[in-house]
Amino acid sequence: MRMWINPLVVMAGALLAAGPLEGQGYRLRLDTRFQSVTYRGWTLDSAPVGATSPGPTGGPVAGGFAVQCVAGAAYCTFFRPGPERTATPTVGTVDLTVWGLGIPGLRLHAKGRALGDFTDRNVWPGVKPAVQLLEGYAEYASTPLTVELGRTHVATRFGFRGFDGGRVEIRPFGRALRLSGYGGWGLARGVDLPVTIGELNPLGDYQPTDRQTVLGGGLALTLWRFALRGGYQREDDPTTNGTTFERAALDGQVDLAQGVVVSGGADYDMAAGLWGSADAALSYAPTGGRGRLSVGGRSYRPYFDLWSIWAAFNPVGYRAAYASATYTLTSGVELRGRGEVYEYDESGATTPLVAEESDGWRWVIRARLLRVDDWVFDAAAHQEHGPGVASLGYEGTATWAPADPVTLTAQVARVRRPLEYRFDDSKVWTYGLRADYLTASDLRFYAEVRRYDETRERDDAAELSWDQLRIYLGATVVIGSGADARPLHPSILRIPDVRRPQ
Repeated sequence: MRMWINPLVVMAGALLAAGPLEGQGYRLRLDTRFQSVTYRGWTLDSAPVGATSPGPTGGPVAGGFAVQCVAGAAYCTFFRPGPERTATPTVGTVDLTVWGLGIPGLRLHAKGRALGDFTDRNVWPGVKPAVQLLEGYAEYASTPLTVELGRTHVATRFGFRGFDGGRVEIRPFGRALRLSGYGGWGLARGVDLPVTIGELNPLGDYQPTDRQTVLGGGLALTLWRFALRGGYQREDDPTTNGTTFERAALDGQVDLAQGVVVSGGADYDMAAGLWGSADAALSYAPTGGRGRLSVGGRSYRPYFDLWSIWAAFNPVGYRAAYASATYTLTSGVELRGRGEVYEYDESGATTPLVAEESDGWRWVIRARLLRVDDWVFDAAAHQEHGPGVASLGYEGTATWAPADPVTLTAQVARVRRPLEYRFDDSKVWTYGLRADYLTASDLRFYAEVRRYDETRERDDAAELSWDQLRIYLGATVVIGSGADARPLHPSILRIPDVRRPQ
């Protein structure tokens, strides 16, 4: 554990000990989060075919457990509850920005984290490698130009992409026209690690031996009531000289009238020769800002990098239509609602003995009482019914935020999940209590306890407690020269922080 804590301690100590240079500014954010989790998994087991007998529902059982028997096999398999496991995943994050280096517009930014598990049993996923660099780049920004070099990210219609390389944005007419380009060596999707490292090796021989090269660019045009954005991105495998990802996208927004906005977009998979995802929406927000209404539709097509084996399974997409509304009453009650219907495309697979559904629906209703003395109350209900799964749930949250640095939040929720193609139904109750404390020196502490009570309705011996308890502890401190922030009015500083815990 000491080997992943030391880099953070050394870095923080060096920064705090060093005196600021003339005209130099910096901002350092240190964040530490600790979690204790106890949970139970499954253990694969088997029993001889001769040891099975008909169960209460007609299927075979062995030792009280429902088993699966394959014709001609000597053994039947089943899953029995595994032992309880305890994990204590911990993460520390350092976020540092330095400016005032003698060149106007130049700044250095670095963000990294150290991870570990005090149990040291390799139970919790994602804690290796122990030290990870999330971002690390030099940026030069002026009125018409921004340049970044190092480990950075771009957020486009294709997703959030990380790479080691550079990014350039040109603004010849201010914010009205923006031209951008970027390129480098790509990181894995969803995590800031090279795809070639051993910690990301679930596919064995299918994993690339070299990192893909990333090349992309975009154009954004913003006029009076009109905005248009276009983008292109491709990735190539240096080993095979083949393209693993190539997509183009276009989206835009038009303000038709006061409070009426039409938006939409689509992307095209040039590597596969298929249209990807698309969406369109009409929104109306009347003058006064007390309400908002949106209706729209979208189509979604999943995609995978062409180097991945998952593209061979040809997953199908779906189409959906939705409507959402928000309205704030004069009494301080905010109401939100959203409903959606969706339908999956035809897969082309034949299932003569099974009748399958391909459409579904979902809805959610939320209400918030914005202020009762020092309290804020939230309540929500949601339901979904679709292919293979359904759920019905409720939740309520109460937050007490006086004009002091303490915020207390209590939450209770219930979800019922009847699952198709499963032998059991699940009911889960969740109880949570969280406390936040913010000092005048920008030091924040928080602690949370969350309990999960889960009931599995089964007709065999696997019906037992799947309850678990989670404990969270965290601290965040911001240290800096303060030259990058304007002083806030004292009345703003007295506003209590009532943000919902993440």
